[in-house]
Amino acid sequence: MDGSESDLSLAGVRGWLLFFCINLVILSPVVSLIFLYVGYNGIGEYAYLFPRLVPVATIDSVATVAIVLFGIYTGVGLWRVRDGAVRVAKTYLIVNLAYGFAGVILQIVSIYPLEIDSSYFSDMAQSAVRATIFTAIWYSYLNRSRRVHATYGT
Repeated sequence: MDGSESDLSLAGVRGWLLFFCINLVILSPVVSLIFLYVGYNGIGEYAYLFPRLVPVATIDSVATVAIVLFGIYTGVGLWRVRDGAVRVAKTYLIVNLAYGFAGVILQIVSIYPLEIDSSYFSDMAQSAVRATIFTAIWYSYLNRSRRVHATYGT
């Protein structure tokens, strides 16, 4: 069996590629919508302390829904092995990362100029690090995976 035959046996949406698709189409939307619901319902008691909180939360909610829809579009494209699906997935990862950092900035804007304890900034930093790691892992996977190459070509 030569290299091309072994690559053909890898073709298809299975393994980690399938997990990535399920994450984009099912898991991430469900988790994001739960966080939106819980977060948006919880801001009422803090709105008087942070006057910018409601408009910033609204912007964040709209952006979250847009990212979730983009993720679903991306996941379906990968799952159906559409032309350009890997390029779209890489774009999604970069946009999602940028959104992760923009979310940190939005949080700071919503509570500025009030003083915040260091644990709040630590939580925001951890969120940015998690987004960076998520992007790095999946971007690298899309670039290096033999299954991705066998399924979508170059």
